[in-house]
Amino acid sequence: MLRHASTQARQALLLVFLAPSLIRTYQTNYPRRPRNPNSPLYPTHKPSFPLQSSSPATLLEKIKANVSEDHPSGLSAEKIEEFNKTIVDIRWSLNNERYAGELLGLWRRLDALRVVHMLGHAQLAPLSSLMIETFLTPPSATVKRWTLKKENAKKGGAVKSGLLGLDPSLEVMVQNIALLAAMNESWDAIVALQQYYIREKDPKAVLEVYEKFMKLAGDKNLKLEEEESYETEENGKQNWSNSLATETELMPPRSAPAPEGRVHLLMSVVVAHAMKDSFRKALDACNATVVRLDEPQAATFINEGLKHDSSLRNKVRHDYLPRLLVADLVSKPAKFVHHVTRLANPKRAEILIKLYEAVRKGLEGEDAFLAADPSFVTEKKQYALTKVGWTALLSAFLRSERKDWAARLWDDMTKLGVPIGISMWTVLIDSHGEMGATKDALNTWKLLSRESIQPDTLAYRAIIAALFKGRMPDEAMEIFKQFESRPASLEEEGTTLLSLYNSVIHGLLAFNREEEALEIREVMEKKGPKADLITYNAFVNYHARRRNFQGIAAALRAMQTAGFVGDIFTYTTILTTLLKTGNRDAADLVLALMDKQGVKKNFALYTALIDHQMKEGGEANFHVAMKMLASMEKDPHNQPTEITYTAVLCNCYRLTWMDPDDLQRIEAQIIERMQKRGLSLGLPAYHALLKAFLVSPHENGLQQALAYFDEMKRREIPMINTTWYILLAGLLHKGEWLIADKIVEEMYASGIHPTGSLLRLVHKINNRIAR
Repeated sequence: MLRHASTQARQALLLVFLAPSLIRTYQTNYPRRPRNPNSPLYPTHKPSFPLQSSSPATLLEKIKANVSEDHPSGLSAEKIEEFNKTIVDIRWSLNNERYAGELLGLWRRLDALRVVHMLGHAQLAPLSSLMIETFLTPPSATVKRWTLKKENAKKGGAVKSGLLGLDPSLEVMVQNIALLAAMNESWDAIVALQQYYIREKDPKAVLEVYEKFMKLAGDKNLKLEEEESYETEENGKQNWSNSLATETELMPPRSAPAPEGRVHLLMSVVVAHAMKDSFRKALDACNATVVRLDEPQAATFINEGLKHDSSLRNKVRHDYLPRLLVADLVSKPAKFVHHVTRLANPKRAEILIKLYEAVRKGLEGEDAFLAADPSFVTEKKQYALTKVGWTALLSAFLRSERKDWAARLWDDMTKLGVPIGISMWTVLIDSHGEMGATKDALNTWKLLSRESIQPDTLAYRAIIAALFKGRMPDEAMEIFKQFESRPASLEEEGTTLLSLYNSVIHGLLAFNREEEALEIREVMEKKGPKADLITYNAFVNYHARRRNFQGIAAALRAMQTAGFVGDIFTYTTILTTLLKTGNRDAADLVLALMDKQGVKKNFALYTALIDHQMKEGGEANFHVAMKMLASMEKDPHNQPTEITYTAVLCNCYRLTWMDPDDLQRIEAQIIERMQKRGLSLGLPAYHALLKAFLVSPHENGLQQALAYFDEMKRREIPMINTTWYILLAGLLHKGEWLIADKIVEEMYASGIHPTGSLLRLVHKINNRIAR
């Protein structure tokens, strides 16, 4: 019966027009929040998106024509009328809590019509809601409770609870409605059905329903959506990580998430296997689908679906789910490392510990599914921690100030036979150095020597940098001399060796040991590794800190002799130094210096200098930026672009010292100057402006952001997922829930179907989760 759903869905669309009020009173599983459309926070204009191109009457005629051509037999008018009448009667019976027998009779009548398989999404979603309310919710909410108790008692209690217990013959119809609705992206019914079976302690039924769904629908559509969502995000003109509106961060890179209902369906299978004490089968079920478990969505299912059984709830939440999430993470090494790195913070230490505990469970025991090294992979231990993964964990524990857990991890690696190479020792030294634990770094270095492990260039760089940071320059230079006395090897050529030498020069200059730094630079110029722009910029920065302009000039001459010209770091350093001395001609002097060095000025370099000065935030910096902008406008070869003006506009609202009225005046002037040059804001510019205004410390930042949003709609600028993410993340950050609700409504009205990070953000807004 179900296989006809896709081929006859069009015919069924008639039903929604012939009975427009059939099921409109249905309730979803998620309560709606009250709206206040009269609130001044809501924009008064209507969305500029075209919501419908044809009237219902016109559409109905088209559908009728299509149906008559493709399905001449069709549904009879009598059957359609009977269907509509039955639905209305079911709704009335539910609203009035009629007797169970009466309600069951109506559903039998509906089942006898054999039209469920012909319904489309417009009918299946509300019909499935009626089905949930009738069969899958507590009986007190649907029928007179005493009647249900009395009739169930006649059967000795050896049946399912609720109305399905009174008439098991309707169970097939209930499953069919749930499956068809799920195939049409309406998930409430199948999730409710699975939760019902879980409450009935019937894991077999849960697994059978899931097996039927996978045979009928599987992951085919999901894979397609996954590819499309990637394409949509990649085609955005700005990288998501650079277009966030607030401190709210994107989750680790991951595949596009499945709909929440699809995740809940998979979680029902996990619960069923947990009821049968089979973690391995739960893992196999997760591996057999492209759906990835999302922790917040999984937790929602657990909290809602397992209220009745605290033991099962704790088992799934604290045992099964963490291990399944770890399996998914470890199976994608780059994703695992990224996630662990994000947890490298004392405030997130407990989360990191829980993650590692789940990893340890996966490495040992009967249900072990992780291998400690790729060479240890077996049929059961399908996923392996890589060397980089272990290194990330070690570094994260050290940066989280949990040396006890770092030591435990080291012991675990030894017990598990994980090869511990020089890279792991380097991480230890590097982490100690970054945290200022110089003695620990030095002790690790000495231990490495006692273990007869030969340090590589990166290890030398790590200990030398740690000693300089720990104010032990003599010890750092002693180890550097040891490095120089070693025989050279091909492995030490290239950027790694250059990085070591630059670290030494940087450290020496930090302790005003310029002569030694110059000697090392001379060695680099004569014997290698060849000095690069970073090497010379270190000297520019050193003299700039001392406001030694002769030294800066000498560093620039050496830079030119070596065949380099300054970059944005060079000139911003000099410009900042001139401003600190109170030089009002700083901008002109730097531009003249660039000409003298033969630097080819272009709009990108100009824009970078302007942007840097604006971000410095001082009044003098602002005036220098405006002066450079004026120079660009006078230069026929380097006219400012939309990007240049956008940089100025964005940074203006970060100037805390400027009066709001002056800000608006400057904003108007900048826009006028753009218009004179025939420039207008594009989508990337609007993204940058929205982000800037939503994080602005000024009170009118929010109003300015909404004004630009309205302007985008007036100009019919196409909005992509990034646009909505910036807006919603900013509103979430500010706690503007009502406005965020309205923006979510506009987003859906525009035809956008959120995925990935945007979908998670909508979930946070719907559930009032501030972070």
